[in-house]
Amino acid sequence: MDLHDRAEIRFMDRLPDGQVLTYHRGAGPRSHRGAYSSKRLSVSRARIRVYYPVWDFSLNHMPIREELMRVIRIAEVDIVPIETATPIPGWTGGDVKRTRQPLLPEGASKTFNSSIVNFEKGCGTGWHTHKSDQMLVVTAGIGIVADESHQQEITVGDVVHVLQGENHWHGATANSYMSHITITAAE
Repeated sequence: MDLHDRAEIRFMDRLPDGQVLTYHRGAGPRSHRGAYSSKRLSVSRARIRVYYPVWDFSLNHMPIREELMRVIRIAEVDIVPIETATPIPGWTGGDVKRTRQPLLPEGASKTFNSSIVNFEKGCGTGWHTHKSDQMLVVTAGIGIVADESHQQEITVGDVVHVLQGENHWHGATANSYMSHITITAAE
């Protein structure tokens, strides 16, 4: 039997004094203090933690070790205008706009940044580079990605890997909007 086989799943609330109030199906609340570590899982509005026994011999007790995970619902992420929007080459349809939906608030991750960027028809980023590699995951519409030697159409499900320092641009086509998730290293 491994550690995961011995895990207990409990619905819980944390009280101000650090005590954990747990709820078992069909039973009332029971108190529990410091005997298990936990990993948070998100299910709808309920908070669930999976508790794993962890023994710390130096402290002669089992402290709570909490590892948090967030579930982000894209429909609930604020849409923020992006001031810079560049028409794609050959665009004659007037002003263009793009917006951003920050998936991670600034500073939420020490490792990477991630947002959804939404482009209206004919809108692009303009030429730019990044201090790290960039991953783009197309989530809606049809777009274009280009580097200095070629350009390529991209569509839902395509993943683009742009190398650190590579001069490139990306955006929607003249006939379609486009959205993508962007992932870069935190600076």
